Amino acid sequence: MFLPVSIGADHRVIDTARTLGATHLQASVQLIREIRFGVMAALIAGFGRVIAEVGVAMMLGGNIRGSTRTMTTAIALETSKGEFVFGLSLGLVLLSVALIVNLFLNMLQQR
Repeated sequence: MFLPVSIGADHRVIDTARTLGATHLQASVQLIREIRFGVMAALIAGFGRVIAEVGVAMMLGGNIRGSTRTMTTAIALETSKGEFVFGLSLGLVLLSVALIVNLFLNMLQQR
């Protein structure tokens, strides 16, 4: 069974695990344990990019209530209308979600 190990893991992890008697599944689990920090960093970076792309979301997806509105476009819309309290409230909700996701991923990384 071939597993791609070009994502930062040492290519000898699978071979070493198989030499020590691990099954393909056990060797795959060991590989995933080796690359977990890189995968977590990629997930956090991807999440940051997703919540930060206000302009692209507004240009491509529009800002149609109930259909294409995202949290970031709703914040931009509300602040442009002068509804600063509602825009700030949405921003705090978005910030809380981002903080919770980062704390959760950090907690997973510590294990």
